Amino acid sequence: GTDFYDFTGLPEGVSKIFYNYSHFGVMDNQAFVLSSETDEGDLIRWSPPYQLDVFPSTFYGQTEIGDRDENRALGIRDGRAFILKKKSLSQVQVVNGRISEDVGIQARGLYAENFYTVIDHLLYFGDENDIYIFNGNVVTPFLMPANVRQYYRDNKNSSSVLLYNKLLNEFWAVLNGVILVYQFDYDVWVVLDYSTGHPLNGFMDFDNQLIGIIATGFINYNHSSGTFGEAVQSYFKARVTDLRTPGQYKKVFEELLYCECSSDVTVTLTDNIEATSKVQTFTPNATKETVIRKYPSYMFREFECELQTESSATLDFVFRSLKIGVIKWR
Repeated sequence: GTDFYDFTGLPEGVSKIFYNYSHFGVMDNQAFVLSSETDEGDLIRWSPPYQLDVFPSTFYGQTEIGDRDENRALGIRDGRAFILKKKSLSQVQVVNGRISEDVGIQARGLYAENFYTVIDHLLYFGDENDIYIFNGNVVTPFLMPANVRQYYRDNKNSSSVLLYNKLLNEFWAVLNGVILVYQFDYDVWVVLDYSTGHPLNGFMDFDNQLIGIIATGFINYNHSSGTFGEAVQSYFKARVTDLRTPGQYKKVFEELLYCECSSDVTVTLTDNIEATSKVQTFTPNATKETVIRKYPSYMFREFECELQTESSATLDFVFRSLKIGVIKWR
């Protein structure tokens, strides 16, 4: 028969498959992470192909053996993994189960943990004295003229981040109370003040809108032309549910929401065939995960399910599950 190691594709001798980690990236269908375990500050771990949440105990490598400088960030650029430390940059890949360093650059590193971004296969990262661009071979300084570089040096801090506003084609260096912006289309630097909270990091949604993560929630920098940095809610929409019988009526008789949230959570069921909807508002516990039950009594032929928090919800929002009880109606 098939033993455990053949079934899972893991090598014999694996004793553990989960470790604390940070900075997740995917390359060649494998996940790469920085280890957050005690005394593993210069280790990276990787997964087997197509098992992106599995990190076997034997799948690890050490960056720059003997180097006391711990890893600060990991990401993927043009099919290669990069590792940033305080005073160095490495580009690596895994060859025959071992870390192989393609490029190693000293005296250029990362000033703050999230002070980097990738734009069009180029890595931009904030060092102590400048922002640099890495193209896979060499590092070049980005901040010109000299007064822009000096402004950067005077205003960077340990919470600084780099973001890309794709819809405006702008490079953002979030500094101490200001955003240093480079407009690619016009080749000009400008400074923006912000009052919506210091972004700790950010990402682009499916519409390429820039979403900033602040201490108390999320803000959207592209949604409104009149408001800079709108607070947004946590939100998702599930696929259409019709139980493969769109011509028959069904009934929702209960909803069970398992979560923790500092604001109300709204669950909306919408039947686009019948042009009807049913809204239920849940009030979760703000400090622990609980299950809340509602009895909506909603007739439908198909429905889309939307879940949304209020803008006052904090980043501590935890969503575990939403179960919807349905019976066929005859």
